[in-house]
Amino acid sequence: ALSDATVAALAGRSACLMANHGMLVVAPSADTLMAHAIEFEMLCEHYWRARALGEPACLDAAEMADALARFSGYGQRQPPTDTAHD
Repeated sequence: ALSDATVAALAGRSACLMANHGMLVVAPSADTLMAHAIEFEMLCEHYWRARALGEPACLDAAEMADALARFSGYGQRQPPTDTAHD
């Protein structure tokens, strides 16, 4: 039963969280595995903190696409504009 649920949870994904067991991460290399495990742990902490404030609102597909588009350039520096030649 647990193995069937785990296989189903991993369909199209690289990680899942098993109740009372912990996380399971699969990847083609040790480096990728560690990167995914660290990211998954961080996401779990974000969710845990959000749950402390109440039930988090889940975004639908359109809202998620909008959020991803808005954050696509977040934190990237824009090239300076040359204002010396007025």
